[in-house]
Amino acid sequence: MQKSFGISVLKNMRSALNWLTSSYLRAFVFIFILAFGIRASGNELYILPSPERELGAIARSLVDTGQFADPYMIPTGPTTHLPPIPPAIVALIYYLFGNTWQAGYVFVGFTFMISSLIYALMPWIANGLGAGRQAGFVGGLMGAFMVELEQPTHGEGLAGILLGLMLVAFLKRWNSERNSMIGSMALGLGIGISFHVQPALLPIFLGCFAFEIWRSKKLPSILMAGVILACIPWAWRNYIVFHDFFFIRDNLGLELRMGNSPGAAATFETMDRQGHYYKHPRLDPAEARKVKELGEMEYMREALNES
Repeated sequence: MQKSFGISVLKNMRSALNWLTSSYLRAFVFIFILAFGIRASGNELYILPSPERELGAIARSLVDTGQFADPYMIPTGPTTHLPPIPPAIVALIYYLFGNTWQAGYVFVGFTFMISSLIYALMPWIANGLGAGRQAGFVGGLMGAFMVELEQPTHGEGLAGILLGLMLVAFLKRWNSERNSMIGSMALGLGIGISFHVQPALLPIFLGCFAFEIWRSKKLPSILMAGVILACIPWAWRNYIVFHDFFFIRDNLGLELRMGNSPGAAATFETMDRQGHYYKHPRLDPAEARKVKELGEMEYMREALNES
């Protein structure tokens, strides 16, 4: 009796899974609503990023002065401490709603939406990568219940979506006999724009690009032209302001110094408990004044030499 009941339950679960995954739209809507509802029902809502942190400070500068600047404890001038798109999103919310509770709810709703989109897209992404939509549905369902300990305010959620789209697009290219010039250019532009959300996507792109060269025995020049074209405006702004070329952001030296300083640990919470001193211009007035005196580029070079 118990065995037949168990078999019946498993059959019903399988039928429900087949029904939910028989349509991408149905699977997407189900996972999205579930993930969003779970996040929105939390006891604490993360409101707008504070101007006391780099993201919020740059966003306020964009609204108040129109400048991508002043991420640190005191005004230090133009910056590339962060990639441009995440602060621009926060600045748009500040601009439209002001520093109000309405803006806070819009921002937290946006972060919930992006997180939910990651998991809702899993059936389509998994199927595009060859794992099958049912495997993607199960993965998306699990992700819907895995609420983030911290809200992804620095573009992590958008980067996750863009990473999945990039991998699916490359796999489709490799499985296609011919790729159009327009499609290659559009993919290149999209990848270039994604770097302005999260530059850490660069190694994944380079790996895919190297495989494409090895596979086709020729340089996919249209694709690379799209990537370069998308990166030119921000690179030109940085060259005009800082008289130097670098990839998207300039804070490598600072981050390496923090990660390799005495007392550094795996998490900020651990270092806080240990009373760790952060040699960082966001937290140390002396370091912020040093950025202002030297300029951000020279400060980052010195930090790199120290690290």
